[in-house]
Parts: sequence; structure tokens; C-alpha cells
Amino acid sequence: MWGSNQDLTADWEHGVFIEDFHDDWGCIDYAQVFMQPVAYDQGRVMYAVPILLNGDPYTLNVGYYNGEYEILSAVKKSETSLASKTQRKLKPGDVVEPIQYLVPLHDDGSRTIEDMPMGMVTVDENTTFYTRSLGNGYFRIVFEMIDYAGKTYNSGECAIRVRNGVIERLPGGIVPAAQRPDYANEVHFIGVETWFHEAWNEEIEYYTAVVDAETYSNFANIIGTDPYGDSMTDTYTIQLISDTIDLQEYVDVRMAWITGAIHAAGSAFEQRDIVFEVDSVTIAW
Repeated sequence: MWGSNQDLTADWEHGVFIEDFHDDWGCIDYAQVFMQPVAYDQGRVMYAVPILLNGDPYTLNVGYYNGEYEILSAVKKSETSLASKTQRKLKPGDVVEPIQYLVPLHDDGSRTIEDMPMGMVTVDENTTFYTRSLGNGYFRIVFEMIDYAGKTYNSGECAIRVRNGVIERLPGGIVPAAQRPDYANEVHFIGVETWFHEAWNEEIEYYTAVVDAETYSNFANIIGTDPYGDSMTDTYTIQLISDTIDLQEYVDVRMAWITGAIHAAGSAFEQRDIVFEVDSVTIAW
């Protein structure tokens, strides 16, 4: 869960509310955070951001006005009032760990909420709060309504995919991936690369999959080639080729399973990469 905001267009006369979703979210320096609005006043918003401050649970109060964020203070989690005696400013040398909330779905259909630190920031004179892109991925948005009695109502989920800055609504929702087949091979990242072929005097575009060392070594052992990765960069990559699947669709997919035939890259390229002729791809969300 990333949190919530009031970044929406409200038509009270007709009862229509539109979320102005962008693929960015708050972060302190480079570490993205969970943020929840807790106070509003004439266009000003104050957000509560859960953190560990030097190892202790705190809430970071962040103000927003006229397009700018400001870190106001940190308060011990057990004391939420701005008048709390534990309220203090961040100072150089403080170590801040933003807390994210994971909501895993268990086999029995139940969900739990788990805390997880999202990186470590050492505060200095230039530490700031701002928004940056969440990157490619799939997101769910829920509208939350609170009546005058304090009762809360949630809408159904709206599913959104972000791919290279393009935001697309998914009317069918985010479909959970199937269980990994026994014959599938795990891929961690698919991207497009180009390479200038001097003999052909042109740019060659091809797909690559980044895998871990163990996966790469397993492939190499199957086909009897060098298990030590790319000779140029010492990374573990596989070149993907497909005559039947448009692999452009899977660029920037963070986790996928592929099936097909594997063989060593041609010696003319002077690489130790493995080529995978793809038959099918299953995305894991």
C-alpha cells in the first residue's frame, strides 16, 4: 500500500469523482514512502509518513502547499499530536527508514498487513521531500468515502498499468499469474537493447532477459556452454528471440516465466550469452 491523497477532481453536483492518477509518489531523498493525509486547511495538506528514526518508530509530518513539500517535524509513533513533547526536527546524521505496508494474499484468501523498511536515508543539509516516478508496474486505486458519522466506505478497485510513462486503465483488473509450470524458466527482467554491428553497418535491436547467476548457470549446464555470464560485463543475461510472440509487450516486466529452446550465442558475436527461442511467456504480477 502506498497510502492515499486527495488528488482528484470532484463534481459534487453530479456526484462524479475522478482520480488524477500520476505514476509518481512521495519520497524522502531517494527512498519512497507510505503517506497519508491527516489534516487540511485552505489548500494546505499535512501528510503522516511512518518511519524508523534512528531505529525508533516515528511519524514524519510533511506539509504540502502550492505544489511544494516541506518536512515539518518527527513525532514518536505513540504520540501523534503536533504539540507532543517528542516532536523534533530532523537533523544531519539522523538515519531515516521509511516504512511500507505489504498486504500479501494468503492461500486461504485472507490478507495480513506487514511492515517493511523501504531503504535507509542519512539526513544531511540537502535532505528534501519530493515526488518521483514509481516506475513501470500495476496499481490498484480505491476511493474511500467517510460520512458525517465517521463511517468509512470503499469503492471497488480500479486497475491501472503504467508502461514507459503511459497510464492505461485495465477494465478487467489485474489477473493473478498462474502457478509456475515445472517446465518454465524464471526470468527477472526483460528489456530491449541495441548493438552496432560493424560488419553490417547498422544498429541491431534484440531482447535480453536478466537472470540470477544460478538460473544462468543451470541454462549453461543444459547446453554445455560457459556458465560465467556475459564476457563483456560479467552480468547474467539471456538473449530472447521469438518468431511468434511480440516481445515488446514484455519489456520492463519485472518477473516472467518463459518456455522454449535454449542454445549458445553465435561465436561471431564473441559473447558467452545464451539465446532463448521463446515459445511462450507468463507474466507474474
